[in-house]
Amino acid sequence: MDIHHDAERLISELLSNPDKFTDDGRAYDLLQLYFRGAPLEALGSLVSSSDVLVRRAGLFVASELGRKARALLPDVLPLLGSEVRITHYDATEILTVCANADYAEHFAKVVS
Repeated sequence: MDIHHDAERLISELLSNPDKFTDDGRAYDLLQLYFRGAPLEALGSLVSSSDVLVRRAGLFVASELGRKARALLPDVLPLLGSEVRITHYDATEILTVCANADYAEHFAKVVS
């Protein structure tokens, strides 16, 4: 089984029909592929998506990856100002878990 191919297939499903993907709980399946080593590159585009459901799936996966999601911080930081509560919460959680000295300024804003 090719993890990269499987991740691409699930992401394609998400992008083609976000409502069905969400209703079917497929974000959990996507998460499992990332736990097994799927590359993070495509996850950044999900996190940055203008589609709320696509973004939500990407943020769910990133928030569950813990420190492994550090490479996604540039995609996550703009979401700290989101008015969508769950988006703001997930972005804050990811920053809190992944922040290092390079992101201290952003982390300080969360704390305050």
